[in-house]
Amino acid sequence: MPETYEQTPEVVWIDTGLYRLYTAPLGPWMKIQDPPVAFDLRIPTCERGYIARWEIKDEKLHLIDLHAWQEGVRIKVSDLFKGQTEVFAEWFSGALLIEPGAEEIHDGVDPSQRTYWIKEGTVFGQEKGFHFPHPKSEERGHRS
Repeated sequence: MPETYEQTPEVVWIDTGLYRLYTAPLGPWMKIQDPPVAFDLRIPTCERGYIARWEIKDEKLHLIDLHAWQEGVRIKVSDLFKGQTEVFAEWFSGALLIEPGAEEIHDGVDPSQRTYWIKEGTVFGQEKGFHFPHPKSEERGHRS
C-alpha cells in the first residue's frame, strides 16, 4: 500500500492574520486554460504541484504569491498572469475552507474553522465550521 502524506496547505491573509487554506482556488483557472496548466510534482506533500498564497481584502480574493515548477523552471504569479504580481481571482466560485489561526488556539478556547463563500472572486458570506457544499449556493449571489 502506498504511503500517504498530509498535504501542504495553501495560505490566506485575512485582515492581519495568516490562515491555512483547505481549498485550492487556482485549480479551476488551471483547468480552463488552453492547454490546461500543470506543474511538476516535486514532493509527496504537495500533489497539486504548487503552493499559493492568497489574500482577502475589500471582500475580494486575490492570488498574491505562487511557488511552482514546470520542467524544472520556477513559476511565479507574474509568469502565469502576464507580469501581474497580484491577481483578482474572478474565476473562483465556491467555498474557502479555513483553519483557525494560531492566535485562536489556546487552552480553554474552542477554535472554529471557517467557511468563506466566494462568487466570481467576491466574498458573499461566511460561516463558522466547514460547510461544503453550501446547500443554497446557487441562491446566494450577494453578501448575506
